[in-house]
Amino acid sequence: MTLRRIVITGCSGGGKSTLIDALAARGFATMPEAGRILVREEIAHGGNALPWLDREVFGIELAKRAIAQFEAASEVTGTVLFDRGLIDPVAFLKQYGFSVPPAIADAVSNCRYDKTVFYVAPWEEIYQTEDERPKPFEEAVAEFDALMAEYRSAGYRPVEIPRGDIGERCDFMLNAIDDIVPSE
Repeated sequence: MTLRRIVITGCSGGGKSTLIDALAARGFATMPEAGRILVREEIAHGGNALPWLDREVFGIELAKRAIAQFEAASEVTGTVLFDRGLIDPVAFLKQYGFSVPPAIADAVSNCRYDKTVFYVAPWEEIYQTEDERPKPFEEAVAEFDALMAEYRSAGYRPVEIPRGDIGERCDFMLNAIDDIVPSE
């Protein structure tokens, strides 16, 4: 069986993690959102690699973790669903005016996910701030716009996951995963 790396990305608070959890419950191997884990760790030990304290350090550390997740997926047979991919921290760094370190730029070329990337669009009705995501909705939308531009620039084909309840979104993903041809 061929290893497939499928990214689910999009607007913060759009329901990505809930969808990933529901797909994991249906048997898919998944990689959690590295940013959420990083934020929890930094808050727990008083670190500064937080998007509201030091965006550059946060983006670089997040990229390193995305690379590690990509590599860890090599141990899996079949399909792995990623709650965000390496392009996410690259878009974040660029949006806030930071250069992308050469090693990370090289990894973007070498760590290739399936060409079709699924995303959730901004959805204000379900958006909530929380400890890991204190930003207002408008900031989340600006990050989403930069993210979609970066995925397209990197040669990916973003496909929107339609709004709906979690069952409808899972069904969409199950059908879409079966319908798309894995990247070469």
